[in-house]
Amino acid sequence: YQRRVHGVERMRSIIQTLFVGVPISYTNGGAYAAFSFTDFIPPLHPSIMEMAAETVAFCGPFSQCDCIVGPAARGAGALVHAVAVRVRKPYSLCNWYPEGCPGDILVEASAGFSGKGNILLNSIKSGMRVVVVDDVLRTGATAESLVKAVSSAGAIPVACMFVGEATNFGGQDRLRKACPNMEVLSMAKFVARGAFSEIDPALSPRPIRQPPIHPPHRLPPSLSPNELTRKLERIKSSFVGIPIQKTTSGYPYSNFCLTDFVPLMQPDFVDDIADCCVALGPFDKCDVIVSESDRGGGPLTHACAVRTGLPYCLANWYSSGTDLSEGCKTYVGYSGEGTIYVNGITPGMKVVVLDDMLSSGGTAEALCKCIVSRGGILIAAIFASEKLNTGGRARLKQNFPDLQIISLCTFQAKGEVTTDN
Repeated sequence: YQRRVHGVERMRSIIQTLFVGVPISYTNGGAYAAFSFTDFIPPLHPSIMEMAAETVAFCGPFSQCDCIVGPAARGAGALVHAVAVRVRKPYSLCNWYPEGCPGDILVEASAGFSGKGNILLNSIKSGMRVVVVDDVLRTGATAESLVKAVSSAGAIPVACMFVGEATNFGGQDRLRKACPNMEVLSMAKFVARGAFSEIDPALSPRPIRQPPIHPPHRLPPSLSPNELTRKLERIKSSFVGIPIQKTTSGYPYSNFCLTDFVPLMQPDFVDDIADCCVALGPFDKCDVIVSESDRGGGPLTHACAVRTGLPYCLANWYSSGTDLSEGCKTYVGYSGEGTIYVNGITPGMKVVVLDDMLSSGGTAEALCKCIVSRGGILIAAIFASEKLNTGGRARLKQNFPDLQIISLCTFQAKGEVTTDN
């Protein structure tokens, strides 16, 4: 146990360096620093996220919770999954929606793509004990909204855990005021002011608890045909027989486990999907994995990166404001028009695009365009699922005719429920 404590302290020291000496930009009257951990400049190696998850899992009160909640933005989704693997807890990530479903929990209103919409959280029930996990604490606005959403559902917020904290923005005070009985813990603290971020001189020791010791899953040298078939069947079953709702635009949408966390995500399910992606995809031919941080993109990408040892970049639907950002406006069938930004791609990088679902193809097309615009080389696009008859595959092939497209499973979205093709 003492060796593990010392190991975690060493990891914390390494993590601290990620948040120090980073240039600070000032936009709209606020200070912002683009970290590798949140903005993927440069692409993030999975070992860094693994260290962060280890420290959070070690220090957090996860033995007292039933599930983990976080935002599907920047590095948070990947972090939540990596922590969940260690503590063996299910999780849900909040996402932006233009329209909601019965049972959705409102986190906050957000203009999003179409100028109207909401950030919504799914599958949190009354009486659940919840730990909120996020990458960086700044003003605390995001975490406060999540805490209030959890409480509004009758659940109990036990703690908020962060990898980094900019202490000069008042986030700790804001969260403690919002929920006085909730723990707020950060693994590394820094000050974001002046030209560069620097260590918080008031940095204090963090409480240490006996951790649940569950090492993260690693892909065996190869999957047997029976193992691969079993995992693929599990993936397929999660996309079939799911109720369909038609949006005001007529788009058929369903709440799936991988994309909407209905029901709560079990971390071993993402691990099964990652096993299949790595078994079937040409990751040995690429330098970096690119996905979106939205929905299941972050968890799936990190799980694949752990298995392949490849760094990754997660795109966001807003710019981090750096000269390494590449944005592309696109139209997504469910969400409408928006602009997605990819950071960290440099000329000559060989890239595999990875995502939870291929539907209208708007997100994947925009990711590919951003990569090519930065001089990257597309190797393949891999999807955990593909919704047929929505034009996504044809859209990609029209713009990138030589792109290898791999989908682990396909399904139809017609009538009342999704069906096997």
